[in-house]
Amino acid sequence: MKVKEKISYFKKLRIFCIVATPRSGSDYFQSLLDGHPEVLTFNGSVGLYVGLFPKINFNNANKQNINLSITKFINIYHDWLCTKNDNSEGKNKMGKSKNEFININLNRFKYAMFNYLNLEGFTKKNFSLAVYFAYNIALGLNFKNKKILLMHPHNLDELVHFSKDFRKSKNIFTIRDQRAGYL
Repeated sequence: MKVKEKISYFKKLRIFCIVATPRSGSDYFQSLLDGHPEVLTFNGSVGLYVGLFPKINFNNANKQNINLSITKFINIYHDWLCTKNDNSEGKNKMGKSKNEFININLNRFKYAMFNYLNLEGFTKKNFSLAVYFAYNIALGLNFKNKKILLMHPHNLDELVHFSKDFRKSKNIFTIRDQRAGYL
């Protein structure tokens, strides 16, 4: 399947977002849905709008700046792409023998992300989508039978910015303390 065809399937997915109150198990909830045959997601929460986007010049859409921006993402989120050193979440000890980990082919990831941004445009929204697109391309997943893109902006300050670009997304809030949900 060609990149344009994969993007076409990808753009048809309904977008759901996980938003967490403190220590409410949003990562665990996401991991339960991660292996669902109709869901595409990314390994953990990604705070692009607050953490990465202030470091990127979205007014410059030349190829060099797009590549630099993708490299910034990879440098910041490297441990999500290769979990070999992820002791805190135990993603370095997965599988039956506890010797497996996620190891995304970074060249394939970068290539898919660049193609997505080159074809769809270099915007914050498209960069966010490109991360999820490239991650799942690098995993070798088939997009044809997928129905949901599960994004994980994680917290409210990220959601404020995120929701401006993703107005039609449906939000799933995980709550541990009812007072936090009320707040």
